[in-house]
Amino acid sequence: NTARLWDCATGQELRRFGGQGKGHSAWVTSVAFHPQGHQVLTGSDDETARLWDCATGRELRRFGGEGKGHDDSVTSVAFHPQGHQVLTGSDDETARLWDCATGQELRRFGGQGKGHGDWVRGVAFHPQGHQVLTGSDDETARLWDCATGQELRRFGGDGNGHDGPITSVAFHPQGDCILTGSSDGSSRLWSGIDSPDQPYTTCRLFVHGAHGPSTAEFDVNGNLLDFDDEAIDTWLFTLAHGKPEPLEMAPTSTSS
Repeated sequence: NTARLWDCATGQELRRFGGQGKGHSAWVTSVAFHPQGHQVLTGSDDETARLWDCATGRELRRFGGEGKGHDDSVTSVAFHPQGHQVLTGSDDETARLWDCATGQELRRFGGQGKGHGDWVRGVAFHPQGHQVLTGSDDETARLWDCATGQELRRFGGDGNGHDGPITSVAFHPQGDCILTGSSDGSSRLWSGIDSPDQPYTTCRLFVHGAHGPSTAEFDVNGNLLDFDDEAIDTWLFTLAHGKPEPLEMAPTSTSS
């Protein structure tokens, strides 16, 4: 029921968030650093997300709980690029936007028969912060407008795209394309997110083993990173004319 901060150089534990009757009351499922690194965000099976101070380990804010917010496990969390809002995804089939200063829920994405039809497993903010992306066990990823909560675009579904739960989602640092990782044994790179009236395309497919990556993401330079149970694979590509062009297609794998 805790999250812990470690020193990369020494492997020493620096800080513990929760424990001994404080903080989360069930398993911690997801963590994220504030863009400036001074705070951390955690999501839990106790149906809440919590904001912590890195320097002291003190809990600063709780999002949800006591009949408010999600009514099932919080499975994924993310910070807004400016750090003033947070995003949570849940097994209740919704994602929610929260204000860091007040803990107030600002927006709900999905629910009441709209949006995803199964657990939300991954959430991400657009680099400019005006859109959010969610991935779900319903085998789709969805793009939403932060200001209105409106669904803008669906990636996959109806026999297209992944044929297993989407476990992670990410925006490219330039915001021109998105990445989805799935338990179907693949990651997919999608273009066309900025043109809602035009068809989206799966512009690159990365195939893994039978279990697939649990996490697929970009680093700050736009390198694609896939993490599965057996290896870490890396692909490099650049965006040319709005479409990704490979720099290196052969993955570099390191046994775990």
